[in-house]
Amino acid sequence: MIPTLERSDRFRLALALGFFAVAGATNPSLDSGVGTVVATSFAVVGVYALARHARTISRKRLAILSIGLWCAFLVLSLAYLVGLETVAASTPGGRATTIALVDGVTWSMLLGAGGSTAFLGFRELGAQRGSESPEEQVLDQDLDL
Repeated sequence: MIPTLERSDRFRLALALGFFAVAGATNPSLDSGVGTVVATSFAVVGVYALARHARTISRKRLAILSIGLWCAFLVLSLAYLVGLETVAASTPGGRATTIALVDGVTWSMLLGAGGSTAFLGFRELGAQRGSESPEEQVLDQDLDL
């Protein structure tokens, strides 16, 4: 038998981060009611894709992904410290395009980091079907008194 290596499908992760970026970029640019519905729809699809990706990778890789996304979010938040207008003025291209791009990538990293951390927490706590809580395990044991 040939051993197979477990590998992840990174397409789902890229898809999730892409949907998060679109949600973050479209929310402020559309009407308040329509923009919220569109952004929420993209964010929900992104969470679904991230959940599917989180199921295919190990706990260690999920922790590394979570830490990496949080670090990327913290680095991107420096653009807000400097000011988006300053960042847009110092880069080639349109001001509105640069601001929408930075907003989208920042939201992508924030929602990806939060989602991956939540899924890691679920995995750490053992929130799986059929798992017994420690109290149930103690009650099921035979106690000889």
